[in-house]
Amino acid sequence: MRIPVIDKVVIDYKYFDQISLAVNSNPFFFKDQIDQFIIQNHNQYIDKLIKLNY
Repeated sequence: MRIPVIDKVVIDYKYFDQISLAVNSNPFFFKDQIDQFIIQNHNQYIDKLIKLNY
């Protein structure tokens, strides 16, 4: 499988803390889940990741 070339990956985390609190007591729950998903499944893009509203 060929990995497509990506210059940047942008994720806006703006409301994830509010959503996390609605489903879990940890405000970083979804931020952590997303970060872990990228690390485990797409670690070749970690150095290209731009986190907005983190």
